[in-house]
Amino acid sequence: MPPDPLSIFSSEISCCDTPFDALLIPPSPSASANYPMFYDLNVPWPIPLGAGIDVKQSKKASKKKGKEPVLEKGEPDAISERMDPMGLLGEEKRANLERRVEMLIHLGYSVLSFSHTVHTRIIPGVHTNPFPPTSPAPFPHLDSRTVPRPKRHILQLHRLTLVLDEDSFGGNANHGITNANVSLLSTFDILAVRPLTETAFQSACLSLTALAPHSIDIISLDLASSPRLPFHLKRSTVSKALEGGAVFEICYTGAVSGEIGERRNLIAGAREVIRITGGKGVVLSGEVEEMMGLRGPFDVINL
Repeated sequence: MPPDPLSIFSSEISCCDTPFDALLIPPSPSASANYPMFYDLNVPWPIPLGAGIDVKQSKKASKKKGKEPVLEKGEPDAISERMDPMGLLGEEKRANLERRVEMLIHLGYSVLSFSHTVHTRIIPGVHTNPFPPTSPAPFPHLDSRTVPRPKRHILQLHRLTLVLDEDSFGGNANHGITNANVSLLSTFDILAVRPLTETAFQSACLSLTALAPHSIDIISLDLASSPRLPFHLKRSTVSKALEGGAVFEICYTGAVSGEIGERRNLIAGAREVIRITGGKGVVLSGEVEEMMGLRGPFDVINL
C-alpha cells in the first residue's frame, strides 16, 4: 500500500489538500508550492466488487485446498486474472465512467479514488482488487503517472468500501477486515467502511481505526437517505476514531439528486457531524454516479 493518503489531510473540513500529490508523483519544477490540490475520494465503480464471480464455487475451491486462498501482495488471484475489469463494465458503463473522470479533470480535481463496494463480509478470492498495484490505471491516458506534463490528468486510486450492516457485521458475521486478510486489503490505496447500525459504528470508531496493518482510513456516513442516522454521534466515540487517524466522509450526491428530502437530510446531518467534530477530520466526496451531478470543489463547499 502506498503512503497513507489520508494522513496528510488538513485538520479542517476539506475536499482539498496540497502535499498528497507530491507523495506519489515527482513534482513539476514549475508547480507552485501553494497550488491547491483537490480530491474526490468516492467515485463509485459501476459494479460491486466481486461481480461476475460465483461465490459458492469460490468457497468450494477454498475448501478443497483446506483453507481460504491468500492473495500475495501486489498480485491478482487466478479468478481476477481470467477477468478483464474494464470488459465486465460493458461499453455503456465504461463510457459513463470515463466521462465522469474527464469531468473531474475539467473541474480541477487532481486525485480521485474509485470506490469498490462490498455489501457482504470480505471473501478472499472474490473481493480482490481488480486493479492491483502492478496493473495500469483504468484510464491510463488520463492518469498522472502515464500522461506527460503539462497535459491535464488525474491520479487514479482504488478504495475498498465495506458496508457494515447485518449481512457483513450482524450476529456472528466476520466482516473480514482482519489480520488474516492483510495481503488482500493492502492492494487497495484506501480502506473505508460505511456503518449502518449502532454496533457497526462503535466498532468502526473504536476497533477498526486502531493502529494495525488493516486499520481503516475513512468512515463514510450516509446522511441523505433518512432524517436521522441509525446511531448516535457521541463525541467520545468520534474523537477515538479521529485519534486513530481516520476521517469522516460526507458525500454531496444527496444535495444534487433532485430530491428535496435527501438534500434536507444531508444538510441537517452534515451540520451535526461538523458540530461533533468541530470541523476537524471531515472530508467531502462526491459518490456521484452521473456526470451531470459532479460539482467543482468550491461549489461543493458552498452547497
